Amino acid sequence: MLKNAYQGINTAGDKVEYSDDGIEILQSKHITSGVISFEETRMLNKEKYPEYFPKYVPTIGDILFANIGTIGPSIVVTTSKEFLVAWNILKMTPKNAKSSKFIQLLLQKLNSRHFFDKITTGNATKFVNKDAMLGIDLLVPSIYEQSKISEFFLSLDDTITLHQRIYKFGLCT
Repeated sequence: MLKNAYQGINTAGDKVEYSDDGIEILQSKHITSGVISFEETRMLNKEKYPEYFPKYVPTIGDILFANIGTIGPSIVVTTSKEFLVAWNILKMTPKNAKSSKFIQLLLQKLNSRHFFDKITTGNATKFVNKDAMLGIDLLVPSIYEQSKISEFFLSLDDTITLHQRIYKFGLCT
């Protein structure tokens, strides 16, 4: 189901020196709202840390999963903007890009059922390690069915969002 999975850059262990400009580094706090936020990110000089490229650079269709500290939020990358992921994000690349949204929906379902609480380790800072994530057995339909299911739920999400906006702005009678 996954081609590969990488834990983000260990910025503390690698003694990363941030810069005033360069490539942004996302942490789990940048994906918890359901969209990728580039607000208040730290920067890394690409020339100084070439070993981080392209391993820690997500591409369209990759799934980002917050697995350290804040556990559970996930998002599918939909931007071609170059950025890096930090230590508290697991970057997963599906074997088939059409599976991305479906896998992310499954992760959301597991999160809503507190599944990750069962496989969390650590004392001061809780985390779900990469091997535990990769060891989760998921029943997965064909790519065609995944696509249709994902389209249905995306449509449902859009409809809910529309109704929330209508209600929020008092456009209903």
